[in-house]
Amino acid sequence: MDEHNEDLLEVLDELRQQPFFRYYDMDMLNGCNFFPQSIDECDRSCELYPVDDGSVPDSIVSTDSEEYDFELDGWVRWDMNTGDYYDLFENREAFTGYDGKGIWAFIHEKICFPEENFNSKLGTDEGALWQRDFNRFVSGLHTSINAHIVQGIQDAPESHPPKMNNNVDYVNAPVLDPEDEYDRRMVKSYPQAIEHLYFGYMLLLCAVREAGSSGRLDTQQFDFG
Repeated sequence: MDEHNEDLLEVLDELRQQPFFRYYDMDMLNGCNFFPQSIDECDRSCELYPVDDGSVPDSIVSTDSEEYDFELDGWVRWDMNTGDYYDLFENREAFTGYDGKGIWAFIHEKICFPEENFNSKLGTDEGALWQRDFNRFVSGLHTSINAHIVQGIQDAPESHPPKMNNNVDYVNAPVLDPEDEYDRRMVKSYPQAIEHLYFGYMLLLCAVREAGSSGRLDTQQFDFG
């Protein structure tokens, strides 16, 4: 897999700059019913602003305004278009100083499946396999985000050393060391983090291959602006 990374990175980097993959409609003020959090608790360093009107191609806005319902577990869900689009290329995963360990603890403990539910059933219960793989993928996604955070800590300018913004005494807060953060985030806390990162990478490539070979991509309208 590693031998193709450079070629894939070049293609993916070009794709993520295209409007279809770049602009995402989202209601940033809509909270999560499972993880209530007031606006006051959010760190201002994570504040995002929508793109200017006219930045998103009309075809994308039109499609989003018509496609707002989907079925999940037999129930019809509504995901209404807000008109606020955010630029995923300009707002990349990066170090902001926000401490998200509470949110990730909630995801791993409440949304992922308890290991005791499927470990004893592996090999005999098909449902146990996808529950295990779901956990692996979430862990891989977490690892990917941590990797970008550590990279941001390493690349932080001397004029603005990396510190956690949730510290009351920010001026005297310790400067984060990228090697220590790598060890804490991707080795000690999650011993299988790198393995799960590769699992998520593999799953993504398999999904793309399946979508291509099945002809599903041919039915989609991609507007590249």
